[in-house]
Amino acid sequence: MSGGQFTNASGGGIAVNILGNNNIVNARDPQFISITQALLRKQTEQDEAIRAQSEQIAGLRIELAKAVSTVVSAARRHDAPAEAKHAVTALEHGNTGPSQKLLRKEENTAAKKIGGDRSDVAMQRHRAAEFARQQGALAYLTNVRAALEAFERAAGYEPDDVRTQIYIGDLQTALGETDDARKTYTSAISLATKATALSPDDPAAQHDLAISHARLGEVLALWGDQPAALSEYRQALSTAENLAEHDPNNPDWQRELAMSHDRIGGVLKVQGNLDGALGEYRKDVEIDKALVRRDPANQDWQRDLAASHIITGEVLHKLGDFPDALREFREAQKIVELLAGRDKNSTRHAQDYSISHYNTNDVLMAIHAYIAQTSEASNDFPSALVEYQHVLSIAQSLAKQDPNNVDWQHDEGLSHEEIGGILKMQGDLDGALSEHRQALEIAKRLVLVDSKNTDWGRELAACHDSVGDVLKRQHDFTGALQEFRDGIGIIQSMADLDPTNTDLQRDLSESHGMIGALLADQNDVVGARKEYQSALLIAATLYARNPANIYWKDNLVSVCTDFLHLNDLGENPARSFPVECEPVMGQ
Repeated sequence: MSGGQFTNASGGGIAVNILGNNNIVNARDPQFISITQALLRKQTEQDEAIRAQSEQIAGLRIELAKAVSTVVSAARRHDAPAEAKHAVTALEHGNTGPSQKLLRKEENTAAKKIGGDRSDVAMQRHRAAEFARQQGALAYLTNVRAALEAFERAAGYEPDDVRTQIYIGDLQTALGETDDARKTYTSAISLATKATALSPDDPAAQHDLAISHARLGEVLALWGDQPAALSEYRQALSTAENLAEHDPNNPDWQRELAMSHDRIGGVLKVQGNLDGALGEYRKDVEIDKALVRRDPANQDWQRDLAASHIITGEVLHKLGDFPDALREFREAQKIVELLAGRDKNSTRHAQDYSISHYNTNDVLMAIHAYIAQTSEASNDFPSALVEYQHVLSIAQSLAKQDPNNVDWQHDEGLSHEEIGGILKMQGDLDGALSEHRQALEIAKRLVLVDSKNTDWGRELAACHDSVGDVLKRQHDFTGALQEFRDGIGIIQSMADLDPTNTDLQRDLSESHGMIGALLADQNDVVGARKEYQSALLIAATLYARNPANIYWKDNLVSVCTDFLHLNDLGENPARSFPVECEPVMGQ
């Protein structure tokens, strides 16, 4: 058995050639397709778990296909050992362990031969590295640490292989070992720079250099060092521009160029340079449009274009250009709905379709939500309501298909919350109350599933507050007070467990303020003052920690303003304006 490489197959299509023999597995081979699709679905789930690294990890799919072809080919030999046949059977059931053991055995065999025939040292090193990389791709599906160890062994055999270094950095990033990843990517840049110096016209070496700079930039961006990240991204852009200039018809170079603009736009957006970010994103859109015009059937390019429209719309929204933002979101919507139709009508495996269907609907829900938020910002509440109802419809459909999927339930609950908010603004308090109560019931179920999930706990408290706010507007003050008390009780219990969580502290302050305002509306000045004092103590403490935090400052201003309003209820003005308010109220 040997490592694999891709080659042409008779009858068309792609094949994987097993080095050292004539066993060729055609990519149309039913067994190869079945195993590879199942493992790719598993890899898709893994990518979802570390979404930020999904672009980087995508390259492992090539190694995964090689691993499958290697094992399948070994099992089809006339003298195939029982372990090879067992490995294939296990792969068909999603178990990669036996295949990893088989590949490790072949790696060790190849490693022992290194140096035995001096004329074949490079080949033996490459064979051992190939087996190690294939193990890494399989291991990644269940154990990122084991995958990293396998690729590190591959680097030991081929220390100058830039792509292996990039894979190692990607896996270190996935594990949160960003300092190690920074060093690895820096090493990759050094290797790629040497390779381009030796072969200036080698596009693969230049591409490796561009990727290495981009990866280092991503780590620096994670660290918050935006200027350094921007510098790396601009170097990646420069290399990508050279590649695209020398071979403008190469779609890979065009995609790399588009991603470079996207990365730069992301940094500029974080830095507050929205006009600069918009310029980069629009370049990204134009490149993606050109690729789609070249091959309208390419769904990956269609998805890239949809994503570019979305991010451009986000920036336009932030700039207050709501009409243009809506146009961008609508363009993305048309593309994604077209893709959803293609997926539905395709003959792909049913489970494979379901994953694509879920991903497509995730994007559709996001687009409808963006359109709703933009419409809401434009005070077009009827349009916002329609869009949020689209989000709810998709979420309910997905939740019905998979009742145990908490993500779909979560999306359904958020949709009810948003719809309730719009109905409340439109004056339909009964409709708003119904929506908020449905959101509340879903939030309760989610917290029962995972009581330690702080985000879900905060959302449950927010649902109580939403119900309470509607009841308050309906003059059901007793019911409103109970909802507010239920909400603050949830926040308080979580804050007691994690007193350093400033989000929970701010939630507590705001909850005390809401209860205080309700009591003040009922002329319960003593009760209102007690709640405001609790809110003030928390708000002032947060503000003192970081006066530059605009959210904490706004919270303190709000509490102090509430204290001032107590004056209208007959409170002593001198006593109603605490000293904690002086830094923000100019007193």
